[in-house]
Amino acid sequence: MSNVQPELELDTNIAIIGSGGQLLNDEAGDEIDDFAEVVRFNRAPTEGFEKYVGSKTTLRIANNHVFENIPHNADESWKDAGQPANFILNQRSQRIMLLNKHTEGWRQKDKHVHESCQKFLGDFNTAESYGGIYAPTVGYAFIVLCLLDNIIPTLFGFGIEEDSNSASHYWEDKGKNTSHQYGGERERLKEWATESLLVIK
Repeated sequence: MSNVQPELELDTNIAIIGSGGQLLNDEAGDEIDDFAEVVRFNRAPTEGFEKYVGSKTTLRIANNHVFENIPHNADESWKDAGQPANFILNQRSQRIMLLNKHTEGWRQKDKHVHESCQKFLGDFNTAESYGGIYAPTVGYAFIVLCLLDNIIPTLFGFGIEEDSNSASHYWEDKGKNTSHQYGGERERLKEWATESLLVIK
């Protein structure tokens, strides 16, 4: 565990919404919207998926792919889901946290992001080393920061029951294989749930 103590300034009644395709298996939208804090990642949309993922967003966690408009896997199919290229510029009303060990995107774009978004830049290296997992997903990294801040989050859409090292987005109809260690992250999340450090829905 790191000596770094993040101060996220979040309500402890928090739902963290992953982007996994299994979100479409349950109509949990109303349950999600009942949380005081609802955290989403990168470009994850709500419009058209409200009954599954809710409509409320109080904090969005982004990586440099989003800040610099770099399409994931050189695939711009996310645009079909209503995600414009200037996505960040259209989110002025949301709190947005950049969580990445490379901060170039933040420095280049912060003139476009409201000052209230610049509350905390996570110690990404702490999250990266916690659990011995290489190149964590931004979702896993943020969960670690919550645990370091003694927050017990409730997780939706993290694909806990999936066995493979792949993941899919609920707004796409295809699977993705990436450099992330999804299998290792899922096992660690299960362990933390067993230890009552977080809740998995």
